[in-house]
Amino acid sequence: MTTAEMISDFSLSHVHKAGARFDIEKAKWFNQSYVKNRPDEESMKHVDFGDTHYNDDQKNKILKLAKERSHFTHDLQHTIDLFVKPVHVSDVDKAKIAPEFKTVFSDFVNRDIDWSPEAIKQLYLTFVLKKELKWVK
Repeated sequence: MTTAEMISDFSLSHVHKAGARFDIEKAKWFNQSYVKNRPDEESMKHVDFGDTHYNDDQKNKILKLAKERSHFTHDLQHTIDLFVKPVHVSDVDKAKIAPEFKTVFSDFVNRDIDWSPEAIKQLYLTFVLKKELKWVK
C-alpha cells in the first residue's frame, strides 16, 4: 500500500483501548504456510545437499518433506541434514538405549536392502518373527 492509501484507510474507530497482542503461534503458522507454498526452485537456493548421491527427483522429495516440517526457511536445512549428514549420538544418550534396541537397530540397519516400503516391511516382519518379538501391523 502506498502512504496515501494507508492514510485514507485509517480510522480511529478501529483503534482499541486494549494493547495489541502478538500471537507467536499464529505467526509461525502463517510463516509455515509461506514456506510450504514457496516454489521448490526458490527453496532450493536456501539449502545445501552437499556431495550426496541423490538425484534431482530424490532431492525434490526430501525438500517437500522438509517444507512440511519447517516453520522458517532456516528450518529446511535441519531436516535435510538428517538425509545428508551422519547422526551423532552423545555418550550420555547412548547409555540410555536399552541393549535389546541396540541389537535390533544395528541388525536392521546394517543390511544392504532396497529401501522401498515393501522391502522394509518384509524385513521388519522377518526380523520380528525370527526374534519372537511383539509387532504392530
